[in-house]
Amino acid sequence: MPSKDLHTLIKPFIVVPAQAITNDTTVVGEIFPTVLFEAIEFIMYTGKDVTDGLYSMILTHGDDPGLSDGVPVPAEFLIGDLPTDIFLAEQLKNVGYNGHKIFIRADIVSTNVTVGIAQIGINIILDTSRRLPITL
Repeated sequence: MPSKDLHTLIKPFIVVPAQAITNDTTVVGEIFPTVLFEAIEFIMYTGKDVTDGLYSMILTHGDDPGLSDGVPVPAEFLIGDLPTDIFLAEQLKNVGYNGHKIFIRADIVSTNVTVGIAQIGINIILDTSRRLPITL
């Protein structure tokens, strides 16, 4: 039985709004600061209609607010594996971040798409226990 208040410790946000993807592309997500948060988890999800293509999440981190210094997040700063080559309907894949950079962004990369996917997106869950309250 639950004994902790998770609700007040987390803050969910949309990184990449759910959308259709009908070609090979990169959908760039929103940049989030990492310094205010104790833990960060990204969740990539698909809807019911996946016709074709492969869909992957790419994480980029850096110290510049616009990520002009951004580089792909190395495996040693990931908790779990990046969602790669998702091709099934109603999938939910997640990965945590435990790096040391100030900003992070998640993107969706699609390949081998001819018809596409009706809905795919990425959400982020931020642990706000380091500093409350949080407003972004």
